[in-house]
Amino acid sequence: MTVDLEDLTDHAVSVVIDDETGVLDGAVSGKPGDGMTVRWFDVKVENLDSTTLRVVWVGLPRDEQVRLSISELDRTYRLRFVQAAPPANSDAVGYDRVLVLHFDTDINADDVKVTFEEAVAGAA
Repeated sequence: MTVDLEDLTDHAVSVVIDDETGVLDGAVSGKPGDGMTVRWFDVKVENLDSTTLRVVWVGLPRDEQVRLSISELDRTYRLRFVQAAPPANSDAVGYDRVLVLHFDTDINADDVKVTFEEAVAGAA
Protein backbone atom coordinates (compact mmCIF):
# COMPACT_ATOMS: atom_id res chain seq x y z
CA MET A 1 0.00 0.00 0.00
CA THR A 2 1.33 3.44 -0.88
CA VAL A 3 -0.02 6.68 0.60
CA ASP A 4 0.77 10.13 -0.81
CA LEU A 5 1.23 12.54 2.10
CA GLU A 6 0.10 16.16 2.23
CA ASP A 7 3.24 18.28 2.29
CA LEU A 8 3.43 22.01 3.00
CA THR A 9 6.58 22.41 0.90
CA ASP A 10 5.02 21.01 -2.30
CA HIS A 11 7.35 18.02 -2.37
CA ALA A 12 6.28 14.53 -3.45
CA VAL A 13 6.30 12.54 -0.20
CA SER A 14 4.79 9.08 0.03
CA VAL A 15 4.81 6.17 2.46
CA VAL A 16 5.09 2.57 1.28
CA ILE A 17 3.53 0.38 3.96
CA ASP A 18 4.36 -3.27 4.59
CA ASP A 19 1.77 -4.63 7.06
CA GLU A 20 3.02 -7.89 8.52
CA THR A 21 0.04 -8.06 10.93
CA GLY A 22 -2.78 -8.34 8.41
CA VAL A 23 -4.96 -6.00 10.52
CA LEU A 24 -4.29 -2.73 8.70
CA ASP A 25 -7.53 -1.81 6.94
CA GLY A 26 -6.35 1.39 5.23
CA ALA A 27 -4.25 4.51 5.51
CA VAL A 28 -4.59 8.15 4.45
CA SER A 29 -2.62 11.33 4.82
CA GLY A 30 -3.38 13.60 7.73
CA LYS A 31 -3.02 17.37 7.64
CA PRO A 32 0.47 18.52 8.68
CA GLY A 33 1.04 21.44 11.01
CA ASP A 34 3.33 24.34 10.20
CA GLY A 35 6.95 23.34 10.59
CA MET A 36 7.93 20.77 13.21
CA THR A 37 5.51 19.88 16.01
CA VAL A 38 7.78 17.03 17.17
CA ARG A 39 11.57 16.78 17.28
CA TRP A 40 13.72 14.76 14.90
CA PHE A 41 13.29 11.02 15.57
CA ASP A 42 10.41 11.65 17.97
CA VAL A 43 6.87 10.66 17.11
CA LYS A 44 3.39 11.38 18.36
CA VAL A 45 0.95 8.47 18.19
CA GLU A 46 -2.63 9.10 19.27
CA ASN A 47 -5.96 7.36 18.96
CA LEU A 48 -8.61 9.09 16.86
CA ASP A 49 -10.99 6.28 17.82
CA SER A 50 -10.58 2.69 19.01
CA THR A 51 -9.38 1.41 15.62
CA THR A 52 -7.61 4.48 14.19
CA LEU A 53 -4.18 5.93 14.93
CA ARG A 54 -2.77 9.31 13.93
CA VAL A 55 1.03 9.25 13.62
CA VAL A 56 3.08 12.47 13.41
CA TRP A 57 6.83 12.56 12.73
CA VAL A 58 9.27 14.87 10.94
CA GLY A 59 11.02 14.62 7.59
CA LEU A 60 13.30 16.71 5.41
CA PRO A 61 11.79 19.18 2.90
CA ARG A 62 12.41 17.06 -0.20
CA ASP A 63 10.82 14.49 -2.47
CA GLU A 64 10.97 11.17 -0.67
CA GLN A 65 9.46 7.72 -0.46
CA VAL A 66 9.36 6.66 3.20
CA ARG A 67 9.09 2.98 4.10
CA LEU A 68 6.95 1.80 7.01
CA SER A 69 6.71 -1.74 8.30
CA ILE A 70 4.05 -2.72 10.82
CA SER A 71 4.52 -5.77 13.01
CA GLU A 72 3.12 -7.11 16.27
CA LEU A 73 4.72 -9.01 19.12
CA ASP A 74 3.04 -9.81 22.42
CA ARG A 75 0.19 -7.34 21.80
CA THR A 76 2.62 -4.50 21.09
CA TYR A 77 2.44 -3.01 17.61
CA ARG A 78 5.73 -1.88 16.14
CA LEU A 79 6.05 0.81 13.47
CA ARG A 80 9.47 0.96 11.81
CA PHE A 81 10.07 3.96 9.56
CA VAL A 82 12.96 4.16 7.11
CA GLN A 83 13.63 7.65 5.73
CA ALA A 84 16.37 10.22 5.16
CA ALA A 85 17.76 11.87 8.28
CA PRO A 86 19.34 15.27 8.73
CA PRO A 87 23.15 15.44 8.61
CA ALA A 88 24.78 14.78 11.97
CA ASN A 89 25.23 17.86 14.19
CA SER A 90 23.08 19.99 11.90
CA ASP A 91 20.21 22.31 12.61
CA ALA A 92 18.27 21.08 9.56
CA VAL A 93 14.67 22.22 9.40
CA GLY A 94 12.06 19.52 9.07
CA TYR A 95 8.35 19.43 8.43
CA ASP A 96 5.54 17.38 9.89
CA ARG A 97 4.46 14.20 8.19
CA VAL A 98 1.08 12.86 9.27
CA LEU A 99 -0.32 9.41 8.57
CA VAL A 100 -3.72 8.10 9.70
CA LEU A 101 -3.83 4.31 10.04
CA HIS A 102 -7.16 2.43 10.13
CA PHE A 103 -7.16 -1.09 11.62
CA ASP A 104 -9.83 -3.78 11.61
CA THR A 105 -9.27 -4.34 15.34
CA ASP A 106 -8.99 -2.16 18.41
CA ILE A 107 -5.52 -0.68 18.89
CA ASN A 108 -4.29 1.48 21.75
CA ALA A 109 -1.71 4.18 21.01
CA ASP A 110 0.00 3.28 24.31
CA ASP A 111 0.70 -0.20 22.89
CA VAL A 112 2.60 1.14 19.86
CA LYS A 113 6.39 1.38 19.70
CA VAL A 114 8.04 3.39 16.92
CA THR A 115 11.60 3.22 15.60
CA PHE A 116 13.39 5.10 12.84
CA GLU A 117 16.14 3.92 10.55
CA GLU A 118 18.13 6.16 8.27
CA ALA A 119 17.65 5.38 4.60
CA VAL A 120 20.83 4.41 2.80
CA ALA A 121 21.61 6.90 0.02
CA GLY A 122 20.94 5.43 -3.41
CA ALA A 123 19.12 2.38 -2.03
CA ALA A 124 15.87 1.39 -3.74
